[in-house]
Amino acid sequence: MELNREEINKKLQARYEDIWKKLKATQPSAIESLPTPLFLEVPQTYCDAKYKIMIFGQETHEWGNFSEHNLDGLIKQYHEFYENNVSFSKDKSQYNVIFFRAFKKIKKLLDKKFGEENSEVIWNNIVKIGKYEGKNLPSEEIMKWQEPLYESMIKFEVELLKPDIIIFFTGPNYDQYIKKAFGDISYEPIQDYKIVFIQSSNLPKNSIRTYHPGYLNRIGIDTYLKNIVDAIELYNTPMG
Repeated sequence: MELNREEINKKLQARYEDIWKKLKATQPSAIESLPTPLFLEVPQTYCDAKYKIMIFGQETHEWGNFSEHNLDGLIKQYHEFYENNVSFSKDKSQYNVIFFRAFKKIKKLLDKKFGEENSEVIWNNIVKIGKYEGKNLPSEEIMKWQEPLYESMIKFEVELLKPDIIIFFTGPNYDQYIKKAFGDISYEPIQDYKIVFIQSSNLPKNSIRTYHPGYLNRIGIDTYLKNIVDAIELYNTPMG
């Protein structure tokens, strides 16, 4: 199903404007360098794709300082990052890290499965605000600050972008945040709990959670990515 890019991005921006105001009104005053949230900007290639895939990572690292950005700047930042580092219209990613290399491998496997250029991937994160500096989850105060974002933002993005397939590269330690975003979730193991279907009325039937590519890379990432794509065959074609 084709999507109207202009309409979707307008709806996203309207929701983000409301969220941005609420974040500014409730920002923790004791933290000098607050990180910024991940706001999406949907490319035309995603809207036109027959099979739309949303891939969730864990959280951003060093995405910017809250006090130094505005909403338009953050949306532009996502657009430029996607075009330069994630977009499959580029021959080679400039952002050569394991996480985004896994994107390209998944895309290649799905294109082979469904037909060349029939699929497109968009990047998201299950924790919208990471650390200003460093990796892993931010402080408890920042986690509490972004608590309202799970349903008001993440669930909304999925409803609006209508992905046929969702892959959570998050691992089981982030299941609590998936539950906060989508509510009624249950799990169906595919491969020794390293790959599971996530079942929810708020998610497409082809929603799969596995470990972060950084971990999968140590135990044979190519096999696991192939098994993910093979598991989608259980439903023949993605939900449309």
